[in-house]
Amino acid sequence: MMQAYPIGHQSRPAPSLVYTTYLWAIRLSQDPSVKAYESAYLHRATQDAATILSGSHPNKILHSIQTEVLLATYFFANGRFFEGKYHLSNAVSTVFSAKMHRIRSSEPSQQQNTSQTARMPSPRDSVEEGERILGLWTVLTLDKTWAIALENPPNFEHSTHALATRVDTPWPLEMEDFEQVCLVIHFPFQI
Repeated sequence: MMQAYPIGHQSRPAPSLVYTTYLWAIRLSQDPSVKAYESAYLHRATQDAATILSGSHPNKILHSIQTEVLLATYFFANGRFFEGKYHLSNAVSTVFSAKMHRIRSSEPSQQQNTSQTARMPSPRDSVEEGERILGLWTVLTLDKTWAIALENPPNFEHSTHALATRVDTPWPLEMEDFEQVCLVIHFPFQI
């Protein structure tokens, strides 16, 4: 994020994620001169969040989910529940459309179709896959938590119906564990 490239450069996070991160930094700041920029960055973050998926950033799907989670949390923290639910619903929709609820699915036909229909390239390594797994579980947890808090039905509905959308993604590891898995995948022990 701190690279010397301009906002929007492919080597940096997508602009909406940058602006949302700045928004949170402003929100947490105690400096009144910094706080003066909060509404401007909120406007930028929400405007760019609305168009990120139509852009060309190579990580637009994951960055969109991260942006929506941060915006939802921002609005919930400010008591703006309707807007928080809106951004959380966007995150849930993106997770489902990207098939992140089926990462390493136990059903081979589902797992095989994931990379073709998701508009996401296959992960480059276990760290990138870990980010996706953590993203799914973050969105699911946020959805369930706020559904209880607001006494609304969650977007992730539990159902035993055969046609229901099920989550079949492994439990997340700590990011350090995904980094270690990377070593195992690239340098397997052979007997």
